[in-house]
Amino acid sequence: MALRYVKNAKEFNNPDLIIIPGTKNTISDLKYLKASGLAGRIISRVSSNSAAFLLGMSGGYQMLGKKITDKYHLESNSKEIEGLGLLPMRTRMAKDKVLAQVKAREVYSGIEISGYEIHHGLSDSKAGLKPFFEILERNGRKIKYFDGFHSKDSRVLGTYIHGLFDTDTFRREFLNKIRQSKGWQPLHQ
Repeated sequence: MALRYVKNAKEFNNPDLIIIPGTKNTISDLKYLKASGLAGRIISRVSSNSAAFLLGMSGGYQMLGKKITDKYHLESNSKEIEGLGLLPMRTRMAKDKVLAQVKAREVYSGIEISGYEIHHGLSDSKAGLKPFFEILERNGRKIKYFDGFHSKDSRVLGTYIHGLFDTDTFRREFLNKIRQSKGWQPLHQ
């Protein structure tokens, strides 16, 4: 497996995993994805019969939903923008910015990670999506709530947590899930 950054639709090819990272301006970057043709390529890749996975982190997670609303114009003059529509959720930009160190457990594997959140948006779904993580601690205080969502086939995932791949066991488990979907042997320590 190799990691590469893609800036336009011509460079896209056929990735096994697409990561839409966090951003300082979700709405502006979502407009760029659409204008550059990358949005169409991403949607086509994960909507096809391929075994491709898509992970949205923070702003990238917000882009995966149906709509992003920004009634306070924190990021745009628009009050609302259509997302990529890959998860049945909505995000609303909130005035207060979330800045937090978190400890969490991935719901599927039970693997615990540490990371951080930095975002204005709040995302929710009424579609009964499976959560991605259970937050166990925020800024040193015990807490319990869910973060992020999985699509029904668990190939489209989103979270507000940055740094989740810093945890070796989580990173290996995540990549092994992709390897196994391709019929490859899992990696061991």
